Amino acid sequence: MDDDDIQEYESSGWRKRQISNRDANNVRNATLEEVAQAFDKMPFGDTSASFAIFVRGMKNDYFC
Repeated sequence: MDDDDIQEYESSGWRKRQISNRDANNVRNATLEEVAQAFDKMPFGDTSASFAIFVRGMKNDYFC
């Protein structure tokens, strides 16, 4: 890949989409954590704990 290819690639908005996806992913993970914490506070023992674990498992660390 030469300099012209890199400029064309960057001008296509790829970098902006990556940053946007990262921000969206961070918001998604924070929301899922908030839901999991709400399950942690519920008085249903293993059932609510299982739901919290399930919701936390939905979080991801990669960029979509």
